[in-house]
Amino acid sequence: MKKIEIILEEDVFTTDYPHIVDTTFYILAQGKAFPHEQWTDFTYPVLDIWANTLLDNKDRGEVAYSLFFMDGPYRLDVVKGKDMNLLIQCVSSRKEEKTELTIECDYSDFLMIVYQAIRKFGKVMFNNNMHQGKFETVYRQVISNGKKVKAVIDSFK
Repeated sequence: MKKIEIILEEDVFTTDYPHIVDTTFYILAQGKAFPHEQWTDFTYPVLDIWANTLLDNKDRGEVAYSLFFMDGPYRLDVVKGKDMNLLIQCVSSRKEEKTELTIECDYSDFLMIVYQAIRKFGKVMFNNNMHQGKFETVYRQVISNGKKVKAVIDSFK
């Protein structure tokens, strides 16, 4: 597997909407950042949606789906083969549709990467006292989703 990471910084941005939490958030693979190294996005709900989409497609054979960034024209087009390998195309449709990066990895490895990002995001929220008050529901959802993803990862062992 080629190294792939979800980079998530601790620079939390919030709005009056308690269901949206922004951080610097991007994919790093093959020495390239997608969308780019200073990209900020709605870390919640994006990680939640990505995790649920991955889990919803776990038992499907060959399937294609997209994992969207919410704050721009960027997405990950994912093709899952029968052998549980993923072909991930990082697509920008800013001016014209263009694949900026192609990643091949195992489904369980990518699920682990998403899980690690969810865990880190939970810690970032906790460290910013977002586990109580206005963002408590989001924090609980992040923790709950992390447990669901971890249970699936453990089932592969």
